[in-house]
Amino acid sequence: MSEMFINLILSLLLGIIIGLERGVRTQKNIGEIVGIRTFGFIALFGALSGYVGIYFHYSFTVVSLFCLSIFLTTLYIMEVKIERGVGATTVVVAFITFIIGVLIALDFRVISIALTVIVAFLLSLKPKLHGFIERIEDVELYAMLKFLLITVCVLPFLPNKNYGPWEAFNPFQIWFFVVLIAGLSFIGYVFIKFLGPKKGILITSVFGGLASSTALTISMSKISKNYSNPQIVFSGILIAWSIMFLRVLAISVIINDKLFNYLIFPVIFMFLLFIVLATLFWLIFSNNKKLIYQNLDKDYKQIFDNPLQLSTAFKFGLLLLIIIYLTHVFKFYFEDAGIYIISLISGIIDVDAIAISVSDLSRKNIDLITASKAIVLASFMNTIFKGMFVLFTASKKLNKYTLYVLAIIIVAGIIYFFCC
Repeated sequence: MSEMFINLILSLLLGIIIGLERGVRTQKNIGEIVGIRTFGFIALFGALSGYVGIYFHYSFTVVSLFCLSIFLTTLYIMEVKIERGVGATTVVVAFITFIIGVLIALDFRVISIALTVIVAFLLSLKPKLHGFIERIEDVELYAMLKFLLITVCVLPFLPNKNYGPWEAFNPFQIWFFVVLIAGLSFIGYVFIKFLGPKKGILITSVFGGLASSTALTISMSKISKNYSNPQIVFSGILIAWSIMFLRVLAISVIINDKLFNYLIFPVIFMFLLFIVLATLFWLIFSNNKKLIYQNLDKDYKQIFDNPLQLSTAFKFGLLLLIIIYLTHVFKFYFEDAGIYIISLISGIIDVDAIAISVSDLSRKNIDLITASKAIVLASFMNTIFKGMFVLFTASKKLNKYTLYVLAIIIVAGIIYFFCC
């Protein structure tokens, strides 16, 4: 079987894959008249015109594309007049399908297959994307656009040089760190807003830990007062704490990948420890296996601020500036002990800021062991602080369990600091 014949068959199959989604919509009476066969033939047409262009003259491929554009324009005019033609999306996808066929003729098989999968996947997401857009509030949209504007238009022009005492302040790096944290938090924020409360404690806790484990702890502590077995809610809090350790690992490694080997063991240990504890609480105290997936809409109050709001970003940027300055001050006067002191203090406020500061400092002035210990200690302190909040604000039924968990965390922290 010749190579050309294989490519022609492949182009036809890829076109059919794209046409499947359009064909499904046709069956649902959405009004599309360009379906499975048509898209298959468009891809095949692209491959044939590509081969003719290769063996004779490239102008034939250009003319073929022009003819396709006339055909699709006619169908689109039908859509406008009789509402039985094709939509703008179908027109664009048809052009992409033709190009995929041409790429097959040029032996770009991997790219063509990847494009086909991406296009088909995006087409299938139409209902979900529309639902997502409908639920975005104007305030969130404006915050997102303003943040992206000052990031794209400001970040490239910030000086990438060190200024101030100990040359500790780099405008470009500081704003890049703000963008990094806001981006990670926004991913969790989006999932919490559109999935969390409706999917129950488990999903809420996972993505809440990504957005802000502190904010989730505050929210879940309030919810626990309304549960007959608040230990299930506490298991959700523990899951969020476990995700926080993974988040810190990701932030630190992005800034200095050499920290990975030093952080991976304590982070994975704490992650697994909290997962095991959360599982135990659920297995022991849950009398309904579906409880952890219970809809929390009636109880859950959205307390996560949009991390892309300028006010939120600037507040974190200011906090980061302060932490970076204090880290250098403590390092200068107290050496490595100073790094540990500032990590313990700042860990109470925000673990992200100290993780960024120490990770950045590990590329210049401190060794990787000291940096990794400081980051882990800040994470321990942040977790202990959240545990104290649960102890004093959550359901009283959780007090002894919270004390047990805090004792385990403190012992684990002491063992890590003095034995590792």
